[in-house]
Amino acid sequence: FLDRQVSTYGSTRDYLRQGKYLAKAGDPDAARLAFRKGAYFADKNDPSPYIAIADFYASIGDQPNAVTSLRYANYVDQGNLEVAARLRQMGIVPGPTITAEPPKPALLR
Repeated sequence: FLDRQVSTYGSTRDYLRQGKYLAKAGDPDAARLAFRKGAYFADKNDPSPYIAIADFYASIGDQPNAVTSLRYANYVDQGNLEVAARLRQMGIVPGPTITAEPPKPALLR
């Protein structure tokens, strides 16, 4: 079903749903790719893909990539209170110096 949704619509929301499902199903490689595609097709002002990617990395214990994803989210939407709070939880003070521009047009690494 999710493959069909992605093939038919290809929206960021569809890719994020697919990524969350694949992560829960125990396929982290496919989940990572789905999340990357979600970020690739996202609106340039939408931090939700990067927040979802941060959640994924945190769930598999990859703290450095979770922080990087939150840095991307902070770049996209510097006023996002959720991102700021999550960075603080990780011991990072949010601000313009910790932002990182998400890689485009190539998929995230």
